[in-house]
Amino acid sequence: MQRTQEWGTLSRGESGEQRVVHPPMPLSEMCSWGSWDGIICSAQIDNRETLAGYFWESKKKQLGLFALSQMPASKGPLIFFDPAQICKTYSSASQGIFNQAELFHEALHGFYGKSDSTIQDAFGLAELASINITFYLQEKVFNKTASICGN
Repeated sequence: MQRTQEWGTLSRGESGEQRVVHPPMPLSEMCSWGSWDGIICSAQIDNRETLAGYFWESKKKQLGLFALSQMPASKGPLIFFDPAQICKTYSSASQGIFNQAELFHEALHGFYGKSDSTIQDAFGLAELASINITFYLQEKVFNKTASICGN
């Protein structure tokens, strides 16, 4: 196996295809020091925790967290989702629009390096559960009624 430029190793699958194998991503890699929100993010996490562990703990505590993006993203969006929470439907269906709005929501974190509360303030939303950002985008950007999937 050889090391790739970024993160992971290049290996061959059982049928001989090349693939990148990623080790567990440390949660600390998702926050940067490029903004005040990034500093706050860094202070709130356990450097030993992985993204998989973060999603697992979130699910156990019923926090409703299923996506996380690097903020700010220095080399383009780096967004992770809990695969079990992705709406399984056509992209044009209401739940498919939810997927698109959630991706847009996470991309805002990566592009601007801002936290949910900062984005909520910018959109004039109450600082409640951050899903209200996704609902706002569904309604204002995608012109669809806010909905969530029931996987």
